[in-house]
Amino acid sequence: MRVIHFATISVMHRAFNLPLARYQRERGIQVEFGCGEDLQPGDVSAVEEIRAAGFPVHVVPFPYAIRPPSDLAALVRLWRFFRRERFDVVHTYGSKAGFLVRTAARLAGCPVVAHSAYVFHFRKFPAGLRRAAFIWIERLAARYTDALFCSGPVLYREAVAHRLAPPDRLQLIGGPVGDVERFDVAPEEVDALRAELGLTPGTPVVACACRLVAYKGVDTLLRAARRVIDAVPETRLVITGNGPLERELRALADSLGIADRVTFTGFRVDGRDVLRLLAMATAFCLPTRYDAYPIAFTEAMAMGCPAVGPRMDAVEAIVEDGVTGMLVEPENEGAYAAALVRLLRDPGLRARQSQAARARFRDRLDPRPTYETVTLTYQRLLKSA
Repeated sequence: MRVIHFATISVMHRAFNLPLARYQRERGIQVEFGCGEDLQPGDVSAVEEIRAAGFPVHVVPFPYAIRPPSDLAALVRLWRFFRRERFDVVHTYGSKAGFLVRTAARLAGCPVVAHSAYVFHFRKFPAGLRRAAFIWIERLAARYTDALFCSGPVLYREAVAHRLAPPDRLQLIGGPVGDVERFDVAPEEVDALRAELGLTPGTPVVACACRLVAYKGVDTLLRAARRVIDAVPETRLVITGNGPLERELRALADSLGIADRVTFTGFRVDGRDVLRLLAMATAFCLPTRYDAYPIAFTEAMAMGCPAVGPRMDAVEAIVEDGVTGMLVEPENEGAYAAALVRLLRDPGLRARQSQAARARFRDRLDPRPTYETVTLTYQRLLKSA
């Protein structure tokens, strides 16, 4: 079996799909990667990293944004690519690749076309013509998709409610949290990162890991951090990730008078640095404004780091309020600050939530059943193709 995982940009593969590919390779499947690689500000290509892991990578250019003339040319380019390469399974990720690549693969006669939804683009928009148009696009692509994998119950319910695919083509799977073994972080790794960041042992640390884009709500976190630092002055906020808003967010921290208490690490080439940070942190916080499967909360739970997030369906599907973390009203910076201060001041509460978070991850969020489900689905569909 020859499989290609295809995303809009290679960063998505590094973040989400390499563990699945390794699992499939260990089972004798020929696995390759594809991407359009129209990198956005702050993005760093992962093509060479994926190749270094032993996987072929095909770059077939198409634009990140919607550009109809360029998209039509890209569709022809992708069709030619799939006619030439003849994959058994084409598995897509992301809204742009999800439409263009699925369309080209089906037109080229690929036997099995699958798509993993980590988000539906239409969820970003309120009710109206724009939202309706993107729902129609999802329905159209689903008509020639053999398997639509929904990461988490929120996306699955959306797919059912909007009739995005027939029930026999929809599957609920877990999120792309990576290899379970990678969550084993040695104390020496944590000490090295702490020293690099200039933190002393015992310093209360609030961690955040995300792309620095508007919908992640890092501005809300910074305003909440102003209140947290007033209450617990020794607190440090460490924000890992990059993106187009980094300069603006640094300026906000400066205007709030907390620039000396906030560390922006930027993009980390070593992906394990996020886990090292979570192992070091007293609490994790991400005031996301929109999400479908917030992977960062899952990683925090795996590392036993109590998480504070918004009370919204996608986060509630992962974090149990008061048990594995704390949920607050979205955009309420005072509520975020109060939850964080409570965690910083109460070691007993942190210990209970840490233990419960690790247990929930082991019991409900282990990604290996997802890898098995996806791979068995390929095999079933190929037999009936």
